Amino acid sequence: MQAEVLHVARPERQDLIRALEQVYRGDLIRELEEERGLGDRQIDPLRLSRTIADAVAHFEERDPERVARLWEGLQHYRGLLATYHVRDQAVRSLAERTPGRARIRRSWDAAVGLPIFAYGLVVNGLPYLLPRFIARRTARKETDYATTRLLVSIVAFPLLWALETWMVWRLGGVRWAAGFALSLPLSGLLAYRYLGGVGRLRSRLRLVWVSLTHRQLAGRLLAERQALVSELERAKDDYLRATRGSSF
Repeated sequence: MQAEVLHVARPERQDLIRALEQVYRGDLIRELEEERGLGDRQIDPLRLSRTIADAVAHFEERDPERVARLWEGLQHYRGLLATYHVRDQAVRSLAERTPGRARIRRSWDAAVGLPIFAYGLVVNGLPYLLPRFIARRTARKETDYATTRLLVSIVAFPLLWALETWMVWRLGGVRWAAGFALSLPLSGLLAYRYLGGVGRLRSRLRLVWVSLTHRQLAGRLLAERQALVSELERAKDDYLRATRGSSF
């Protein structure tokens, strides 16, 4: 057991911190919003990440068995998510009661945003996909993939946007070309955000399908997550008492 604890504390620390952020940072943000009345702009995600990393280091030194227990629970929960292709956010939404007005607003946003998404996809699809394709074909490591994609994007976006704007200018004139050029970055950003919403919706639908075909699984995922969050809440309270509030 001691060997496993030391193994968790050293080479897997970054994996543990990333897993904690994926599962627990959203709960921390919601807690700050509800209990302290903070807005989105008042919450610093980097500060939360640093606090999580500091807490992990704190417990690695003082209670390594707790770290090992949390790591084991996180691995098991994430394994279930991966097996059934479900996101943690979809499981978290089961425990949250979304007001009717919020559901209506989201449906309305999805309907209104669909034409904008389609336009952004058409005009930004090639500049977005080409660097991704080249990076996948040429990169040998994950770090090489990110670097290659960034460098190709720096060239691809201005070049392809200029080519598209030139085509619009030839077809419609200067005014149309100017308006089209201004719409490119904004439509790309909106399409990217809309795509993220589509991914979350797909994950929720996937969870609904899994709960219908495997009735006990949805409850099991929710129970696993609630147990993890309860353990993390206790660890957070212990850490804040030990550090007199820390930076949280």
